[in-house]
Amino acid sequence: MREELCLKINNRSDYLERVFTTVDDLGSRENWPPGVVFKVRLALEELGINTIEYGFYKDTHEIQITFTSDEDTVTIEFRDDGRPFDPTSEAPLPDVDAAIEDRPMGGQGIHLVSSMMNHVSYRQENGMNCLTMTTSRTK
Repeated sequence: MREELCLKINNRSDYLERVFTTVDDLGSRENWPPGVVFKVRLALEELGINTIEYGFYKDTHEIQITFTSDEDTVTIEFRDDGRPFDPTSEAPLPDVDAAIEDRPMGGQGIHLVSSMMNHVSYRQENGMNCLTMTTSRTK
């Protein structure tokens, strides 16, 4: 069975709890393995915090997250109208071999997201940043 759910939140960190509740509810309803729920929550926490902190000026904006769940995969599309930014090519590459305290700021979050998900892609569409992530439901 295929389920699609669209969630809209304001660009404030206190709205992220609503995202986590939605992931938990959808994962339970769709019988996602706990590891998939964990990966989706962590990926959305990283993207949400970075988008809220760095993507907008002081105005209120909307972030739209669309979840599509089928038998094999979970796909998440994260859309915002913040500053154009392609994290898949513009984020600095982290030095994953360096000690944590020696690593410069930046790039760790998208590296984490990319390593957890099976596929991550970015596009600009109608003035919106659109990041699409896919993960298998088997892990």
